[in-house]
Amino acid sequence: MNILITNISTFAHNIKEIEYEIRVPECDVKTIKATHTNESILKCLSNIRQVKETGGIHKIIALVSNAALHKRDERFEQQTAYEYVQKVAKAAFSDAVQFVEVNLENTDKQERDLHIIINDVCSEISEQDVVYMDAAGGKRTISNIMQLLTNMLAYKGIKNALTLYSDIQNTPSFITDTRAFEQMTALMNAFNEFMTTGKSDLLNQYIPTDQSPQLSKLLTTMRAFSNCIRILDIDNLDRIIQDLQVSISEYQNNGIADNIESVIVHQFLPIIQKKLLGDETSLDYLSIIQWCLDNALIQQALTIFESKIPKYLFDKKLIMFRSESKRKEVYEMFNNNKGNIYSFETYALYTNLLAYKETNPILEEAKAHILTGKEAKHPQVKILSDELENFRRYFPGSQTTGGIVT
Repeated sequence: MNILITNISTFAHNIKEIEYEIRVPECDVKTIKATHTNESILKCLSNIRQVKETGGIHKIIALVSNAALHKRDERFEQQTAYEYVQKVAKAAFSDAVQFVEVNLENTDKQERDLHIIINDVCSEISEQDVVYMDAAGGKRTISNIMQLLTNMLAYKGIKNALTLYSDIQNTPSFITDTRAFEQMTALMNAFNEFMTTGKSDLLNQYIPTDQSPQLSKLLTTMRAFSNCIRILDIDNLDRIIQDLQVSISEYQNNGIADNIESVIVHQFLPIIQKKLLGDETSLDYLSIIQWCLDNALIQQALTIFESKIPKYLFDKKLIMFRSESKRKEVYEMFNNNKGNIYSFETYALYTNLLAYKETNPILEEAKAHILTGKEAKHPQVKILSDELENFRRYFPGSQTTGGIVT
């Protein structure tokens, strides 16, 4: 069944016939004339090919105010706005078109609760229906809510075939669709999915990859990152993040194309860089771990921390062997451990350095500095103190994060 949701406008103070230019590719006519806002949409719909081929509009869910429902106008043969719309609809489609009233106000002119209105509308729609939306009439707030509602119905498998609105503020007046609004909504959902779960399914669904080689590469890399995080492919994480940094830079340098998708992608890339990749040119595991924690990806955060942070600590010289001979000794143990699945840095940290038993003055001073705030005197402990502040920048409120020098 083809269903139209329409928000009935009251009659305008200055009635005049307006000629509308049709800017909807699916419409078989170029212009129409109408004297009432909803009339323009009904006449346009009656000329939409897919509507005609499927038997027209079968049911109209009419959102009506008390004025649209009861106020009669002598300029329209004492009809109410609702009665006039019914007359136009029957002429455009069939006398058999079914009308369902959804009142926006109670009898005492108080607005009905929005959740009740939404429930009334949804109760008239089933999974087999195709929904069309008239976004031209009535209060803009209600029209916007109904547009979002039709998007929500899509999750139930109910198709929102087309949403139309008329614009009389321009010359010439015109009727068009809301594809731009729907694109924006879809893209926002897609980027929200990527930033909160790491998934890139919706991005690849809603963004055409044939717009540019740089965009295609970017989406491919984002999908690789998504897969890497979801299946914990930690061995390839470094390479994929570097590829993501490069593909973001290349797409940004390519400039903004003449389409909505390009504009939105360019707006979101700095957010991805800040929240996911950090400010460093090198790999910033702390940003990735923080992003995982912010989005409840606990297993991913723990795995990345266990696998990548040891190398980060060694690279930043927060942890060092006390001598080259000690490093070689541990490396030989690492090579001889045939069942080892960790990197050398991970092995050294968890199996050797953290289990180191000898008394070390530098280590003792570092522990005292961390636990009691005792002044750092040794150069290595001063380095630790500075790096401790850097760690707190990533983890606000942390009081014990630091480094070990051994």
